[in-house]
Amino acid sequence: PPGQSGAPDPTGSPSTGSGTGRGPGPDSPSVDPNAPHPLQPPRGVTAFELPSGSVQVTWQHPGDPADSFTVQEPDGPVLVEVSGAARQASVSVAPGTHRFTVTAFRAGEPFETSAPSNAVTTSGRPSGVTGVVGRVSGNPDDTTATIDVQWTAAQDNGSPVLTYTVVMTNAYGTETHEVPTTSTSFVATCPTVYCNPSPVTVRVTATNAKGAGPTVTETIPYDGPEPPALPAGGAQLVDRSEHTWTGRSWMGHGTTRLMLSPPDDWRGFTGTCSWTHTGNRDGEDQGELPCDATSLTVDIETGVIRGADSGVRQHRIVFTASNGTESVSSAVYTWLTKQEVMCPRCS
Repeated sequence: PPGQSGAPDPTGSPSTGSGTGRGPGPDSPSVDPNAPHPLQPPRGVTAFELPSGSVQVTWQHPGDPADSFTVQEPDGPVLVEVSGAARQASVSVAPGTHRFTVTAFRAGEPFETSAPSNAVTTSGRPSGVTGVVGRVSGNPDDTTATIDVQWTAAQDNGSPVLTYTVVMTNAYGTETHEVPTTSTSFVATCPTVYCNPSPVTVRVTATNAKGAGPTVTETIPYDGPEPPALPAGGAQLVDRSEHTWTGRSWMGHGTTRLMLSPPDDWRGFTGTCSWTHTGNRDGEDQGELPCDATSLTVDIETGVIRGADSGVRQHRIVFTASNGTESVSSAVYTWLTKQEVMCPRCS
């Protein structure tokens, strides 16, 4: 009946209900079933550190393909760009804690950025050491020198330093130490005392689980002691000589006492002074004496002389000053000895 709820409209006007399912009218827009769906943001972004210290970022991308993806830290610069077919990328970052986002791009559409990944803490190879110092110390008693080296620890960059490789090179060779601490000592050997093996260089490299850091090279100076300055060579140290035979002169046994008067630079020399005498039957003989000595007694052993011979023998002595690395010689002093001859008329 008219006015009753749900009754037909007697005017025959169209219904304003939810539709009859007959499809769009002639003025409704058509839908292209082949048109791409809107670009979706990447999802499930995950980051983990690789053994090399770089980070691998993976993601998923639902919906229609993107043209490309970029990976970056939130509000940071783009670290890498990959094709739309990729679902992972490796990026290099400084040691520390990082999160990453992935952004999808398609021509003609707004880009879409993922939510940040999980936090990942990265590490790297250690830095170079700093403050490398040392000293090289010889000595007057033997032919070795001690080389002490120390340095400031390298930054570990998130992975503890396991060892330091120290390579020491000097004028006489190379030696390598692997140490867990920040100091080490070497011993160098020279041909002479007051060992100065310069130039001495050391190369220090820190290593952790990620590998070796940069090598730092330093030159280590010689710290002494220095050999004493030599006296002047060619000086005459002997004033005169006195010879005495022991028993009968024909036996050829005796001594010569040399009176010495060394110049000031010889007398004050702190190195080693020695002498070499020639004229005895068995060749030269040698010995040491204080550099400030005022006399020296030399044994004479000319042996028995037979036959037609004058019995005269010439003797020579020379003094040498040495500082362990160099030496100089004095002027030569000569003298004569005369002894009885056995059987002067024998052949």
